[in-house]
Amino acid sequence: MKHLSSSVSARTFLTTSIMLIPMLLMAAAGAFFFVKIIDDVGETEEEVRKELVPVVKIQTLLLKAVMPPNDYLIHGNTEERVNFTRLSLAVDQALDALEPERFGEQEERDALRRVTEYWRRARISGEQLVKIPFPPEDPQAAAREMEIFDKHVDDAIAELDHLYEYVLDELREHVQRVEGTKAGAVVTTLLAFAIAILIAVVGGLVLTRTILNPLRTLDEGVAQLREGHLDYRVTLPSEDELGKLGRTLNDMAIKIERLATRDELTGLYVRREFNRFFGEEISRATRSGRPFSLLLVDVDHFKNINDRHGHRAGDRVLRTLALVLNRDMRAVDRVARVGGEEFAVIMPDTSIGAAMETAERIRKMTAAKIVHTSDGHEVSITISMGVATFPGHGESMEAVIDAADQALYRAKAAGRNCVRQAEVSRRSLKLHHG
Repeated sequence: MKHLSSSVSARTFLTTSIMLIPMLLMAAAGAFFFVKIIDDVGETEEEVRKELVPVVKIQTLLLKAVMPPNDYLIHGNTEERVNFTRLSLAVDQALDALEPERFGEQEERDALRRVTEYWRRARISGEQLVKIPFPPEDPQAAAREMEIFDKHVDDAIAELDHLYEYVLDELREHVQRVEGTKAGAVVTTLLAFAIAILIAVVGGLVLTRTILNPLRTLDEGVAQLREGHLDYRVTLPSEDELGKLGRTLNDMAIKIERLATRDELTGLYVRREFNRFFGEEISRATRSGRPFSLLLVDVDHFKNINDRHGHRAGDRVLRTLALVLNRDMRAVDRVARVGGEEFAVIMPDTSIGAAMETAERIRKMTAAKIVHTSDGHEVSITISMGVATFPGHGESMEAVIDAADQALYRAKAAGRNCVRQAEVSRRSLKLHHG
């Protein structure tokens, strides 16, 4: 599970799968209720086939069986005897087919029993009626017998009506069950749909939090780098693909920042960063009222070293001086390479006296260094330095740099391999060396 949770693709798959669960539940519920409705409808159909249709059939046969005796007494047609016998047999067969055990309620079985009894009496009366010679010798007696016959048939039909109502009540119950099943299906479907929406919302929030938000963070990081904020870093603590992408972006930003802010040869800050640090330090010193100092360093006879021993030897000289400066400076000091063989050091909270002591120490340490060239020669290094302070030698970056530059010029004029302090009255000039 830890592996799955650290994978964007796995989280996406799991979230999508979870969002599909309500759909599957809706499908399962639909299938269940569909089968249930089919079963209920099947039961209703079976109820009609087993109970209602036979009852209607018997009622129809009884109504037909009434006609032959009546027609016989009116018209004297002996064929009515055959018709009555045929219809009586049909009623008997229909009643025999209507088995009592098919009916689940006791009231239904009692009504069926009474129908059978009334029909038995009606059949006897009917058989007697069709046997009376036509015309009847006693019309009144025949009429009374006909009334008895009709009453038995009417009683049987009335009981069949009751049986019919009993069966209809059962059918209504079946229909209600079907309606209830349909209602349950609708409620379940709506509930599943609501759950699906809820899970979709939760899933969307999860995706937003775990995928879209990191993507926005990465996009913001790229935008910051594009605008030049090379010190900007994205924060993505996750171990998934997006977290790895964030760490890769930070690594790229570090490399870009180093390329943009550090000198490739010496690893010191470049001129652009030096200017930025100088501006920040002026603001800080102005607020605090504490001075800071600037050291300008120039390698003596650097052109001769390149000409005599090659550029590789010159590069070794520059790297050696960079190591000396970095090793002797404090953590708060800023060391930069501002030209070919020119270096600058910004020393916060440092007076001119302390800066002169540091500069002299650096000069001696550098003079003690020997660079071995690829052709077996040994090259000594000496440097000239100019020192100035803010605000003692100027109240702007240009003024302080010009003061230090003039001090450096005087150090070179004094024979090189020495340190000179800026003069307060000296006007600022631009920094440049050949």
